[in-house]
Amino acid sequence: MSRLKELINKLCPDGVEYVELGEAVNVIRGKRLTKNQLSEEKTDSYGIPVIHGGDTPMGYYIEANRKAGTTIVINTGTAGNVYYYAEPYWSSDACFSLYPKQSRKLLDRFLFFCVKTKEETLHSKIRSGAMPTIDALAVEKIRVPLPPIEIQKEIVEILDKFTEYDTELQSELQGRIKQYEYYRDRLLSFDTDIPKVKLGEAFYIKNGYTPSKSNPEYWEQGTIPWFRMEDIRGNGRVLEDSIQHVTPSAVKGELFPANSVILSTTATIGEPAYITVPFLTNQQITCIWPKEKYINKIDPKFVFYYSFRIGQWCKIISNKGGGLPIVNISKLKEYDFPLPPLAVQSRIVGVLDNFDKICSDLKNGLPAEIEKRQQQYEFYRDAILTFVEKR
Repeated sequence: MSRLKELINKLCPDGVEYVELGEAVNVIRGKRLTKNQLSEEKTDSYGIPVIHGGDTPMGYYIEANRKAGTTIVINTGTAGNVYYYAEPYWSSDACFSLYPKQSRKLLDRFLFFCVKTKEETLHSKIRSGAMPTIDALAVEKIRVPLPPIEIQKEIVEILDKFTEYDTELQSELQGRIKQYEYYRDRLLSFDTDIPKVKLGEAFYIKNGYTPSKSNPEYWEQGTIPWFRMEDIRGNGRVLEDSIQHVTPSAVKGELFPANSVILSTTATIGEPAYITVPFLTNQQITCIWPKEKYINKIDPKFVFYYSFRIGQWCKIISNKGGGLPIVNISKLKEYDFPLPPLAVQSRIVGVLDNFDKICSDLKNGLPAEIEKRQQQYEFYRDAILTFVEKR
């Protein structure tokens, strides 16, 4: 019999108490900072990460308002996502921080594992609109077990060991991705004598939109791909279909054409993808495709590869003050886009396509193993966090 089973039989043979999260923790919303208060880079003075819509800092600040080892629930944008932050940080108003109450014996790391298993439930509580949100009450209503501290410690030790190997695999994968990005950027760095054209002169640049969710006629049995950031996160950079679809009655004007580039320009900034079919997007994404005058001068796949550089520029110039980060489309239209001869573009595309295929072949084994390990981990995590409820 494992040590965990021995502890359960010894300390709680009749079951474990379950409580609503609000009884065991304080759900604390953060405080907004403006762009002018932050440093984009970590420095000696500005060394505290500012957490906004995920676990990646939106910038750095001079002090923390949350302690190390805190569970975070995002309440705006990627609402319902759960993270654990191991160092002190500044919590913006786009996330809730969970602090165990002194009256309850609850380890911070055990709390994280419990709430992480409830992400699907939290996602089901999202209020749709221009920006998905979730309120504190939905978080407080989540039910979690409260086993004795000895059992919590044992579970934390087991799950942390389980994830160590996954971390090593992820590090190796990220190293390969960084190598590819380095060579892609070098290949797309042109001499000053290469002609350039303003992005708005050579391309149509338009944002997407969200058809009314309250009108089923726009959504039921939809066949037209409607792309969001979730599609890029879940399915990669070259996409021929989306997670959600709309009907022809939801279309305003014309669809965006196949072989267009999309670029996230609100909330999550600067993430590109290449769409191979006619489509629509939501309003957080900007669509880019050549104007008729330039169709025979531009390789669409070249635009896609170069859009990674445009995306990095967008992250620098995006307006983060007073709300969600957003790219000024007027500024985007003034971006100087390089226009080497079509033959040069095609040659670059060929090199990058081959390089991408080689990297994908090298990486395929790792992501498959990581995914398999992640599935095993989630199954095991959910199993050991499920107790007989004490009556």
